Amino acid sequence: MADVTCKHCGEHFSSAKSAGTLFCPKCLKAFWIDTPDHAGQKGHAAAALHSGTPYLTITLAVCGFLFFIAATLVYQSKCSSPVDANTISLREAVGTQIQQLESELENETIQLKDLERRLQDQKRRNDRLVFDDQRATANALAPQAPPEEPEPEKPAEAAVDVTKIISECMKSVVVIRGSDGSVGSGFVVSRNGVVVTNRHVVRNLKSVTIEMQRRESKDTLVLRDAQVIAVNNSEDLALVKLPAVPAAVAVKGGYPHLPIRAAATVTGEPVIAIGSPGLMRSRTEIMVLDYTVTRGIISNPQRTIEDKAMIQTSVPVNPGNSGGPLLDEQGNVIGVVTAKSMVAEAVGFALPTRTLLSFLARYKDVLEKPAP
Repeated sequence: MADVTCKHCGEHFSSAKSAGTLFCPKCLKAFWIDTPDHAGQKGHAAAALHSGTPYLTITLAVCGFLFFIAATLVYQSKCSSPVDANTISLREAVGTQIQQLESELENETIQLKDLERRLQDQKRRNDRLVFDDQRATANALAPQAPPEEPEPEKPAEAAVDVTKIISECMKSVVVIRGSDGSVGSGFVVSRNGVVVTNRHVVRNLKSVTIEMQRRESKDTLVLRDAQVIAVNNSEDLALVKLPAVPAAVAVKGGYPHLPIRAAATVTGEPVIAIGSPGLMRSRTEIMVLDYTVTRGIISNPQRTIEDKAMIQTSVPVNPGNSGGPLLDEQGNVIGVVTAKSMVAEAVGFALPTRTLLSFLARYKDVLEKPAP
């Protein structure tokens, strides 16, 4: 019997076996016990192995390093070995041949492209010739239309003779003189002798004296006791009725009169004013410049002055022009000259024809009354 100690729980117990696998009666776990001889052999082998391992490792490392150095030297010796002259010559010859072949190939490519371009040009020319032939054939087979007759030439529009128009319009423009020495202008709007002027020209007068040109000359004829038949203070317009038409001014049995244009004016449109501004000779004497003609343009067709619709014009106007006509280049009335700026030059104002036509519409019976 041998005394044994459990390697797991430390229990001491007696066992018939002194070596090999034993079981602890307390923890019931198995454990191994070597014999003394076996343990000694195992220890010697482990010690021998442990003492020889570093030397073996160092020996293998040294052998590997020496092999690497030897292989490197052999590779360098092969790479740095001289090349003989024949090899160099052969390489140069081959390089020269390759360059020549490349140059020949490039020249061939250029020639092929040029040939392709020429073929395309020739094809386009052939297609064009075919198309022209087909069109000529179609035209020859198509029925021929009769030749078109030339359009008659339109007669050229005659140029507007402004001087002639002004001369004709003067026959319908009048000079108005009041018994108080006032002077203004006006124009005839009906063949029975109704004259349009400004209200501030006739003021509160019941009758005025009228001067107008004779039919065949620029000499004036005096018509006395022309009656003021209508006034409108807000629109600054008045109507004067002339006496029976004198033979010296009559045209087809009535007074010459101006047409009124209803169409609106536009900025920049050329315009003409005919009136009788006064020239002061002295403090008591005024020289009337009758039938003065001035020209300009429409500066603004829709100006508002003191709540009145006005046409602004660059036509030079002065006292004495009031009541006279503002005309277009065809001789149509487009406004009634009414005022001017007292602080600026070439700034005049005229009542538009829409205001004038509205005023005349109230006296339609007077305008349509036959001439005496």
